[in-house]
Amino acid sequence: MALKIKIKKCGMVRKIEGVKKSGFYGKVIANGKKTFEEILKASTHGSTLDYREAELACKMMIDGIADSIKQGYIVDLGVLGRLYPAVNGSWSENPDNLQLADMKPKVNYKAG
Repeated sequence: MALKIKIKKCGMVRKIEGVKKSGFYGKVIANGKKTFEEILKASTHGSTLDYREAELACKMMIDGIADSIKQGYIVDLGVLGRLYPAVNGSWSENPDNLQLADMKPKVNYKAG
């Protein structure tokens, strides 16, 4: 199944080596928004699984994913992609200047 998206060309001015240059970038136009419940109901339609049971299973899986990331694991979500534990922090020429207290944890996502 191909990705069904619409792209809008948007103008932008950037400063490159001190010179302002005009250019364009692509911006996705969304087809709307779907709630978690709407997706669950559509996914379980025609199944013996009730959407509320699927919701509980998803929430349990999300808890497991969060725990795995907190323990430093990369989480492979199959066709959805991967979640990587990461940090934001400052740069230093001296490794002794880097302190864990100065780094903020975050999660990076790579599409599948």
